[in-house]
Amino acid sequence: MKYFTLLILLFTVACSQSDKAVQEEDFSVTVKTVDETTLEANTEIELITGITNLSGTSVEVLHAAPLIHVQIYDEENKPQIDSFVTNTIDISHKIKPKEFYNPDSKINDDENKKISIEKPGKYTLIGKASFAIEIDGERKEYLISSEPYEITVE
Repeated sequence: MKYFTLLILLFTVACSQSDKAVQEEDFSVTVKTVDETTLEANTEIELITGITNLSGTSVEVLHAAPLIHVQIYDEENKPQIDSFVTNTIDISHKIKPKEFYNPDSKINDDENKKISIEKPGKYTLIGKASFAIEIDGERKEYLISSEPYEITVE
């Protein structure tokens, strides 16, 4: 009888863990510059973008390319880009626990995004990741923003 009770307990724990829904706070979006020295106007600024799976579970994310759109705001908090283009859809990747996923490295020859800012000034970069996760046949959509990342362009 002890073994039967133990088996039932283990089965219940295993089922409850696999049914745990992944929450937005289980992911972190990163946007930062590769070079943290002086950034110059009208030159390419290389960015590192990606998401990190903070949960203890591997999850399959479904997304388009780019996974992360980077919005650039000037000192007056005005966006510098009016529209975004999505050029590839139906990309999937299984993200392991604590893994940083940069899909640009799998899609492009170069693994980082590049932007150019025309005028000197202080700017804020915010990345917005849009993806879905399917668990037990049910799809949940996520839209997660990064923390603001401040840069100065000279």
